Amino acid sequence: MDFDYPTRVKLAIIVIVLSFLFMDIRLARNTVTFNLDFIGYDEISRLEKRYKDLKAILPSHETIGYLTNFPPLLLDIDDVVDFDKIKAEYRTLQYVLSPLVLKPISLETAHDLHFIIKSSHESVTNHLISQDRIFVLMKDHGNGVRLYGKRPD
Repeated sequence: MDFDYPTRVKLAIIVIVLSFLFMDIRLARNTVTFNLDFIGYDEISRLEKRYKDLKAILPSHETIGYLTNFPPLLLDIDDVVDFDKIKAEYRTLQYVLSPLVLKPISLETAHDLHFIIKSSHESVTNHLISQDRIFVLMKDHGNGVRLYGKRPD
């Protein structure tokens, strides 16, 4: 087998390029590490875990009342900076519970709903009263999250 000069040059270039490529891959493998420990610990994943049992109990398509210690209109206003954390939790909860629709309510406006999620660290009450409707505690999920359902007539 006789290699002429241009073939030997091409072969030498290919060997040199492949050796550099091999060294770069070995160097990258030894120095670059991927830390995937953060997966599942972001804010949305934590809320998904917190409300997972709640989503399983609720009907798949319905408007659910959302009751907090703050006025319902506060959750829909975009320019109130003081309550960003509360609004962020409400909006993230809307995302987590989708396709359910979360409606900020007060007890005075809850009479047309079947379920209420109460997010509060107050003491647990066994029932909520809204005009002509009584909501009974269905489940206390801990962390200030409680599900109330319309009492059967």
